[in-house]
Amino acid sequence: MKKTLPFILAAALFFPMVLSAQEEMTYEQWELGIADAQKREQEAKAKIAGEQSQITALKEQIAQAVKQTEATRQEALSQIGKTPEEISAWNEKIDELVRKLQDLNMLSPDELVKRISELKGIESTLTTLKQAKEALLFASIARIAEVEGLIQQVRSNLPDKPMSYQVRLIPQNRDCLWRIAGYQEIYNDPLQWPRLYEANKDQIDKTYARYSRNTADAKYEKAADLIFPGQVFDIPR
Repeated sequence: MKKTLPFILAAALFFPMVLSAQEEMTYEQWELGIADAQKREQEAKAKIAGEQSQITALKEQIAQAVKQTEATRQEALSQIGKTPEEISAWNEKIDELVRKLQDLNMLSPDELVKRISELKGIESTLTTLKQAKEALLFASIARIAEVEGLIQQVRSNLPDKPMSYQVRLIPQNRDCLWRIAGYQEIYNDPLQWPRLYEANKDQIDKTYARYSRNTADAKYEKAADLIFPGQVFDIPR
């Protein structure tokens, strides 16, 4: 008992000192943490202020660029003699072509062949739009390129077989609708010649009418019997 008493007294004096030191160290760390947080807060505020200044400068640059762009656009419109309303109408026609091409692009190759006339109509309309003064604008050039890209995409979906045929000059065995239909790359069946005639009826009939007017003793009695080298016929699939 006498031996343990000094130990108990020493422990009683030592442990409060340890606890006090731990409490004092924790408080110091807390103060350091607060100081560090305040420092980082000030740095963040300074950085934000700098960025706000940059943002303000960028906004001013953007506003100036927009102003210059509008001035350039007005100058371009003045040079081509077109109003904003006319430019808008031209763009609406381009938008319509884009929508039609997107619809065609969703079709299967067989379905697309049946609507090849629509694709040709789009190409014809685009040619007309490209000849308009509105097409001279820089933005219009990009729109035209967009439509041309879609046309190429749609055409790439067409079957590999030819979609047209140019009548050839063959002295011994001249081209006729019967023979053309019988070619392997066309239908491989001469009995399909009426399809060629119906698909190209306007061209064939006009040629025959001109032939009949200018020939006293017409050799051919039917328009389908008369075709000429160089004529290009659509091949319906």
